[in-house]
Amino acid sequence: MGQGTLSALQDVLSTSDQAVFVRVALHSGRRAVRCLDVTVGPPAEPPGWKPGIWEYEDVCFIAAPASSRALACALDPYDAQVLPLGGLPLTLPVLSGQVSWQHKPSRARYDSVLLPWPAFIFELHLPGGSGGQQIPRGFLIGDDCPSFPAYDAAFRAFFYGDFSHRAAGNIPHTFATVRVVDGRARLDRVRVTPASLDVSLGGTALVGTRVELNSETYRCDARVTEAGQVTLPLPDGLPQGAWLYLSRDGKWLDYRAIGDYQAAADLAGAGVDVEVPEDPESEIQALISQGEGLQVEFKRQLPDDSLESKRTVFKTVAGFANGNGGTIVFGVESDEATVCGLGDIDPFAERDRLAQLARSIVTPAPEATARVYEVDGKTLLVLAVSRGASPPYGITLPGKQGKPVEFYVRRDATTFPARADELRNAVLAAAPSAPAAAPWGGFY
Repeated sequence: MGQGTLSALQDVLSTSDQAVFVRVALHSGRRAVRCLDVTVGPPAEPPGWKPGIWEYEDVCFIAAPASSRALACALDPYDAQVLPLGGLPLTLPVLSGQVSWQHKPSRARYDSVLLPWPAFIFELHLPGGSGGQQIPRGFLIGDDCPSFPAYDAAFRAFFYGDFSHRAAGNIPHTFATVRVVDGRARLDRVRVTPASLDVSLGGTALVGTRVELNSETYRCDARVTEAGQVTLPLPDGLPQGAWLYLSRDGKWLDYRAIGDYQAAADLAGAGVDVEVPEDPESEIQALISQGEGLQVEFKRQLPDDSLESKRTVFKTVAGFANGNGGTIVFGVESDEATVCGLGDIDPFAERDRLAQLARSIVTPAPEATARVYEVDGKTLLVLAVSRGASPPYGITLPGKQGKPVEFYVRRDATTFPARADELRNAVLAAAPSAPAAAPWGGFY
């Protein structure tokens, strides 16, 4: 963090004409801006930002795109200080020549606006350093926009998406906040597995950057040789107090204090996904304890090369895809309780064969994933079928391509040939519903 000048910020904004996403609060009659919030040069529309206008008797809120050069001109005390926004000429006051700034990482904690990119954040002040403007009093009652009991509640809702109506909150004390996105390099997503840290990266200048994991007990790093992803080994799992840095030439470009996040929601907000170690035996036992039903079926053996064997298996796959999905477990006796295993097979070759047969026999090809499990030294294969996005699903067996497609549905624990009404219902269930009308006349 540090101090700078308004003229230096204007130079940054004027260097190239970048997209600017603006939110303002202004006096309704005079079109004089009372508060300005800007994001400059993001690679995509900032999360939560939407164009719109909320207009009240004394105050108006506007969100609209602009250009960085237009913003630079509007900040110039020797120019007209007019910012064209949403078709309106908005007037800015004369600002202090000094600005304060901070360099913040992507998904910075406790920020009112959560950006998925690193940014230089400038705070612009009125002369004397005060807010300098009295906020409106009383209710804000809208016509084509939401109503609020006070200005600060409306401000938080429009600027930050916070509709909690709290009595007090994070209304900025500065006149303007300008977030200039640093697009050189960033940490997009971090996936923690039992054995590794998989880091997805983004940015325009990734090659040659350093990804570093540091903690009290374990440290490792890697150089980025091509855009995309870096994997760091975790021989003993994720260490306590882990920090992840992305840097170049001794200067950080982005970072994530992974060890500071405890709750799952906080980790998700920080772009960190934690893969829970699998317990295959528990998963299989949970399926077996359910017994066969609408979404579970057991098979003692894998399908062989006979047409009837393939029909027996893949009609169930089609039935699952026409319903809410389901799972077939291969290697369980017909008593639905005994794990017999699949004997001496090449499990991974059979896994690939099973997935290939599902794609070639069931039409259209369903979303189906085959996985290998070892339970008590016995090999099982599990075929998980997702609910289909393009029903109806049927089967065409090898050598029967000229024959009509056979359609099936699941009823209780059994697969049946589908009736016409069942096929129609499957298609209707997958059809997208009409979009809901936008609230407040299309404004957010």
